[in-house]
Amino acid sequence: MELSFTYLRDPYPSLALTLQNQLYKSIHNPQNSKIDQAQLTLTNTEASEIIIALSNIAEELTEDKLSGTEPEQLIQLRSLLLDWLIYAQSAIEALDVSTKPQD
Repeated sequence: MELSFTYLRDPYPSLALTLQNQLYKSIHNPQNSKIDQAQLTLTNTEASEIIIALSNIAEELTEDKLSGTEPEQLIQLRSLLLDWLIYAQSAIEALDVSTKPQD
């Protein structure tokens, strides 16, 4: 999450702040004593906005590749995007389960 915050901080400060606040809230939750146990409670819209923002950043870096973007940065962003897509997918699946009618 720290890496996501770093990428979002300058071009998307409001999203970076949302992410930082979520992380802070989760870390200071007595049930999450360690940072690796941090849990986000982002809305689907917030998660979508983060995915779109990171995609835009990746696209810009890809276009700037000839001007010196390190391949490691692109790999890092790809990994971040995959993590966020998995997060969004799990949120959607949880929503589907909670809205299914009981038999």
